[in-house]
Amino acid sequence: MRYTITPDIIRRAVPRHPDPQAAAAALDEACERYGVTTRPAVAMLLAQLTHESSIMPVSENLNYSTEAMMGAWDRRFPTVASTLPYVRNPVKLGNYAYGGRMGNVNPGDGFLFRGRGYMQITGRDMYRAIGRAIGLDLESQPDLLLTHRASALSALELCKRKGLLGILGGGDVDRVSRTINGGDNGLKHRAELYHRFMQIFPAEQTAPVPPARSTSVFLTHSGEPPVRSLWDGKPGGIYGGHALDEAFFGRVRAMYPNPGTYPHGGLQITVADDGALILARL
Repeated sequence: MRYTITPDIIRRAVPRHPDPQAAAAALDEACERYGVTTRPAVAMLLAQLTHESSIMPVSENLNYSTEAMMGAWDRRFPTVASTLPYVRNPVKLGNYAYGGRMGNVNPGDGFLFRGRGYMQITGRDMYRAIGRAIGLDLESQPDLLLTHRASALSALELCKRKGLLGILGGGDVDRVSRTINGGDNGLKHRAELYHRFMQIFPAEQTAPVPPARSTSVFLTHSGEPPVRSLWDGKPGGIYGGHALDEAFFGRVRAMYPNPGTYPHGGLQITVADDGALILARL
């Protein structure tokens, strides 16, 4: 059975995460798409993402001090004097540090295409390439990477491009970390996170049983009245980019056990008081 990323998994990884529901839905969709399906692979991925961004779709903070600039870009800032025009000036620093490379050819590109997302996608070239691969126009809308879904998909696509998908489940923290980071930055912390997650993530997951009161599923487009479709446990085709089958509904009910409305990939999922599901294709 595929290892499902649930809000509880996110809370165990980052106890104060502000939106574990959104992070879990985004990462579960991305991991299914990219074949990250085992507990060790999920633990390794989340260890890396926790170190990088606390599993939050964040934007790179370029409000640097002199010491930080000289540490990050020693060739561009060889002296204290060379840093002074850029101290606590994120826009100017971004345009200088990233301008003229990584596809950043226009004035302002360096800051515009600064690092964003769970794994800090950086540079116009990468925004364009990753966006095309995941089906989102990140080049025209870079702030999409400040959403959980785009952050998760871009992180998994980056893992694919770095050749990591096949080794995430092997337990080699050093190799995965150095491939992601290009060095040993944060290596000890990444290893500690991985081993802790392997201890605290549930070793086994059981598929939830749908509530006895209702297994009804309603399919609709956003803003339109739902059309009732009784789901009988048999595959029901593709809807909103998801295969409607027992595994899908099992994961949905595990993620969203309580009544409410939740974003889920290309869907908006509403859990009714009687247990029925309303799937709105966005």
